[in-house]
Amino acid sequence: VEVTEAQVRLHEQLYGPDHPATAQAINDLAVSYDRATRDAQALAASERALAIRQRALGADHPDTMMSLRNVAISRRRAGHAAEALPLYRTVADTYAKSLGELNARAIGSFDEIGNPLLDLGRVDEARRLRRAVATRYERAIAQPNADPVLFDEFATFLFDTEPEDLRDTTKAVAMARRAVELTKRQDFGMLRTLALALEANGDRVAALEVAREASATAGGLTSFVTESMVVRLTAATAPDQVEPWLRARLERLRR
Repeated sequence: VEVTEAQVRLHEQLYGPDHPATAQAINDLAVSYDRATRDAQALAASERALAIRQRALGADHPDTMMSLRNVAISRRRAGHAAEALPLYRTVADTYAKSLGELNARAIGSFDEIGNPLLDLGRVDEARRLRRAVATRYERAIAQPNADPVLFDEFATFLFDTEPEDLRDTTKAVAMARRAVELTKRQDFGMLRTLALALEANGDRVAALEVAREASATAGGLTSFVTESMVVRLTAATAPDQVEPWLRARLERLRR
């Protein structure tokens, strides 16, 4: 946090307090505060970055939308779901207009509206919204040359969404497999999604196999999240193999 605070001061000196570059530094500071669970400071920094970007870049600029989303997240985490809800809606509406409602980011932003609804106890409304999210994903993946990201994110939605009665882990596996196929098994993030979908569907052995495949890719080799998943799945299926696997991974990292 101290380093990021120093970076903000430096940007203020170099660019001034109202420059977009300063807003980016303040946004990074908000992330640092968030990771340190300093919620009030994270919210204040996010709101300051948003104000600068609104003045300098305009209300619909992608960076402004990113800041607005950060403010929504910070307000929700600070326990102000009612205040966050209209901000989530604004972000989703703006992305749908600028990118098209079947764009992956637009669908993801639409989906996020469900989080403050659930916080507020508006479960039926959240369920209706997320059924509409599923419909958008179905329409999106039916397009010719659909982006693999759509299949990957739909898979995550299907095994992780709330309320839980909307989940379909079998379909999640199918969507994740398609994303992996389209990226020729080279994207470690999509391999990781497939492993998580397999685990959610009750097949830990297959999940472990795919998780190990993900960890062996160029991106997965340095991914702590992927390593942790392999360790967790190995501990659940073959606990005596955890240490040998970690030793082999360490040797590979040293090369």
